[in-house]
Amino acid sequence: MKIMHINCSDHGSTGKIINEIAEGCSNKGWETVLCVPRVAIEPKFKAYKTSLRYEQSIYKRICYLGILRYGFAPLSTAKILRIIKKENPDIVHLHSINCNMVNIYRLVNFLKKRRIPTVVTNHAEFFYTGSCAHANTCTQWINGCKKCADFKNATLSQFIDNSGFAWRKMKNAFSGFNNIQIVSVSEWINSRSKQSKILGNLPNTTIKNGVNISVFQPRNTDSIIKKYGLSHESKYLLHVTAQFSDDIDNAKGGYYIIKLAEMLRKEDVKIIVAGTVSANCNNLPDNIKCIGKVLDQNELAGLYSLAKVTLISSFRETYSMPVAESLCCGTPVVGFFAGGPETIALKEYTRFVEYGDIKAYAEAVSDVLFMKERCSASTIAQKAQQEYSSNRMANEYMKIYGRMYHEKKQQNRNINIS
Repeated sequence: MKIMHINCSDHGSTGKIINEIAEGCSNKGWETVLCVPRVAIEPKFKAYKTSLRYEQSIYKRICYLGILRYGFAPLSTAKILRIIKKENPDIVHLHSINCNMVNIYRLVNFLKKRRIPTVVTNHAEFFYTGSCAHANTCTQWINGCKKCADFKNATLSQFIDNSGFAWRKMKNAFSGFNNIQIVSVSEWINSRSKQSKILGNLPNTTIKNGVNISVFQPRNTDSIIKKYGLSHESKYLLHVTAQFSDDIDNAKGGYYIIKLAEMLRKEDVKIIVAGTVSANCNNLPDNIKCIGKVLDQNELAGLYSLAKVTLISSFRETYSMPVAESLCCGTPVVGFFAGGPETIALKEYTRFVEYGDIKAYAEAVSDVLFMKERCSASTIAQKAQQEYSSNRMANEYMKIYGRMYHEKKQQNRNINIS
């Protein structure tokens, strides 16, 4: 069997997920092919580069003028369709393709017309909202968008609100697609996918993202302490984020991490921030230590192991890998209710409070600090690794691939007999 993954990247969170699925498929003797805009890392399987340099940036800027953000990308779309014809995959798996790399409507219609079994994973929300990667508090996407209050961010169009047109295009693309399985990475996003008129009538299920538990497990932290000049005596909290900003409106919630640090100034507690720091984020409290983006996964596992608590502060997340990774390293989590995180977390080792309630957030941190002293890292990690193992995730996807493959074979036999 040959499975083709189409994604915005061969690395990062979705890149890791694809690699874990591909490894499981390889163990069964199945072939994996990947289509990404750029091949950034040494591939373990056949990988195609689908976009020229600056191609995505050019398409994005054209969309500012009113072209549908998911209905353009002519060159890279044509290349992807040629690759599909050439490779003739048994299954196509669509991931995060909302990055000006492909005309989604044309791709989905192509797969539907050719009756190619297709898996769609909702890592974000754009497949069922029609535009928004994160719909936040808006519910218009359920029945059809119109007069979008945030159309510039939702559609990229800076002058024309084309959200309604985009919603209808997405609905028409998926309508009548029989050989398809929709997968959501959390129960929260699955419930929203099933509410949508775009994906709600299609088969929907949930498969939690997997973690490489050979990497994310309790670790010795001496090298981390030495590298970053830390202390064995201090208590550390860890915040892993794509972007750290002091802007109260930033959806990643760095503002509240700063407020928490100010409240903890009299305590021997320090916050380590692993992620890109916004250029205008200055004058941070002295108990915050920013170490930049951590690419080494072994080092990241060491940081989780060092921390007494991992802090989650986003307004919305469809899953939250830091929750799963932290728990697999034996470290509890405190966060705001953000959709996905609270539905995928181990409830006995996590605390979630209403977004922006910094007093309740600080109290939850205090509670979990004490809990950390009562629960061993190995106890937390053992339960978490059973829940979040990448092998578990890969096996669940492979069951879907196998079922769809055999259903297609049966359909072909029935056609030949008739």
